[in-house]
Amino acid sequence: MKVTWNILSLNIGWFACVLGAANGMPWLGLLVVPLLVFVHIFVCEKSKPFVVLKMGAICIGLGWLMDSFLIIIGAYDPVRWLLPHPSVTIWLLMLWLNFSLSLNESLRWLQSHPFSAVILGAIFGPLAYLAGARLGALLIPSPQTGLVLIGLTWMVAMPLLSHIAARFYRPVTASGKGNG
Repeated sequence: MKVTWNILSLNIGWFACVLGAANGMPWLGLLVVPLLVFVHIFVCEKSKPFVVLKMGAICIGLGWLMDSFLIIIGAYDPVRWLLPHPSVTIWLLMLWLNFSLSLNESLRWLQSHPFSAVILGAIFGPLAYLAGARLGALLIPSPQTGLVLIGLTWMVAMPLLSHIAARFYRPVTASGKGNG
């Protein structure tokens, strides 16, 4: 039930952010994703709401750094809203917050499979940006170069975030075993 809800909510959040930006409503993700975070805490993580919020903040921070870097080097350019170029936009930060909700549910298995996280980040990171471009939420001026750069950053981001999630959701105890 939790994983099914997580996959459904991730798609709701992704489409709210991307289709909102593509259709002149970049604020839509700012309305939908925080609501999804609240529901996620209630449905999936009642005992760890502060961990969910900390992971969300970390994902937003890493997303701001990573996507601002990708924008600066010209890998892609998103539909703008509130924050000026070259900073990432708020709707993209909401995508990162939305993504954080998957790290201990539908993508939990990546916490113990870092090589898989590298491979999946390299493949599905660029595919998500390409889908966003096809829907009109961003522009990838040179797709071959831009998608490779996006893939390289996601090769680092996915295993890093999976590792952080493992530490936050299942901290190592004095016995050396994960707790949770």
